[in-house]
Amino acid sequence: MSDLPERVPLSAGVPAQAGSQTGLCPFCLLPGHDKLHCWRRRLYVPTPKQERAHSARRQWVGFGGGRGGAKSRWIIEDGNNLARRICGIRLKIFRANLDDLKETTLDEWRRSFLCDDKRPWSQFEYINWTELLFRYRPCACHGLQSEMSFGHLQDDMGLLSLTLGGFYLEQAEEVKESLVTEFLIPTLRQRLEFCQIHGDGKCVGEGPQVCLGRFPPNRVGVTFNPTGGWVRRWFYDSSEQEKTARDLCFIEALPEDNPHLPPNYKEQMRRNASTMQYQRWMEGNWDVIEGAAFTEWRRETHVIPPFQAPPGADILCSIDFGMAEPFCALWAFRWEGCLFFYREYYQEFATIEQNAKAVRAMMAKDGRLPRWIIADASMWKQPTELKGRVTTRHKALLHFLGLPLSKAPNDKYTKGPNIDAFKRWLQIDPKRIHPLKGILGSPRIFIFEDSCPNLIRQIPEMQWHKGRISGMYQDVLQTAEDHAVDAAMFAVAAADRGLLRGAALRKSRVEWAA
Repeated sequence: MSDLPERVPLSAGVPAQAGSQTGLCPFCLLPGHDKLHCWRRRLYVPTPKQERAHSARRQWVGFGGGRGGAKSRWIIEDGNNLARRICGIRLKIFRANLDDLKETTLDEWRRSFLCDDKRPWSQFEYINWTELLFRYRPCACHGLQSEMSFGHLQDDMGLLSLTLGGFYLEQAEEVKESLVTEFLIPTLRQRLEFCQIHGDGKCVGEGPQVCLGRFPPNRVGVTFNPTGGWVRRWFYDSSEQEKTARDLCFIEALPEDNPHLPPNYKEQMRRNASTMQYQRWMEGNWDVIEGAAFTEWRRETHVIPPFQAPPGADILCSIDFGMAEPFCALWAFRWEGCLFFYREYYQEFATIEQNAKAVRAMMAKDGRLPRWIIADASMWKQPTELKGRVTTRHKALLHFLGLPLSKAPNDKYTKGPNIDAFKRWLQIDPKRIHPLKGILGSPRIFIFEDSCPNLIRQIPEMQWHKGRISGMYQDVLQTAEDHAVDAAMFAVAAADRGLLRGAALRKSRVEWAA
């Protein structure tokens, strides 16, 4: 999209010369009234963050980060603006369930059109409140009607017949990723052959590229609050290169970005919401999740810029085994009583031989072998096949890796202590001197940014298991994608128990056999 011209800001509407030539208001594209008294100018003045989202030139625009950031109003105005500018486009605003759609999104739609003289409704030729369908007046040049509708996602099979030029998804954290990829994205199949700015039945512009330069085709707007899952992976955790590849951007919207909130809004939320809810909704903290297992995690504290390992620092490699599920290997060095995780190998659907070769290749980057290689204890029991014979996964990996493995302390008796050790190492010790800053107050776990993306993603997503009947959280981690976290816990548990001493961990004669 880099070759597209700059888009006209929404607050400026259509360029001034276009308005003067056609007699249309440059703010709402409607004739017959002074722009100084325009309903749009009086009722909607975009905040700087909203303006950035309106002007984004990516196909996917993520707008979220906290409650009260005017996310719903942005969706309404962006969709309405797009429908009035692109001839014949079909847009739809989705919400997970029908009740929330009517109580929030549709109510915001109604209030956005409140005006003393009711002029905003004149831009519609057809309104059906039962079907939640709104058709705009057709443009004179092609006779095409733009269309805006609302829908919920409780009936996903009904999405298969839709053909849209763009859609908006409100509160995306309520929607499963599979529904987005398998049902919503395939609806973006409308070809926008006539893309001109229009208003009140008259087109403004000279060619089909007038609108495409300001609105990428098949626009998708997504709003959300801080959460985990696919929303976090797509919009928050992804690097700039990944965002560019997906053609998406993320614009954070916090309560302080919305000047229209009541002055005591934050104080009310502080009184009525829990500490965790306040951090998520008002401070935009993505690392706080209800039922989170590792509440000690702070991205700004534990994730640091990479640096060269100090001379003499001990290197260890920790492995969580997987074949159909991801195989994860983490590299860390021990320095000043802390563990610094600096490299990650994460691969699913690979054979033991393929994973072993990849791990050996990454070990060669250090110019020396790790002092310890800690592997998942379950490998010593799980069977596999090697050269036509049944053996254990541990022996198979040992054969291809060619290096001795040490059993990690992760049996059924040590799982709880492993979690406890990981939480203690994440916690900031006020008496410990920070190894990099030289000040009091430091955790014992650090992770290099952009080097261990799956570990950084999974730690805040880990949750305690919640009982179905009691509704109480139990001291058991909920089943989730936890392979990088498990590998990290193996390393931390070994260090916490004082096992990382001497030449290496204890090895049996079988482990040394090549």
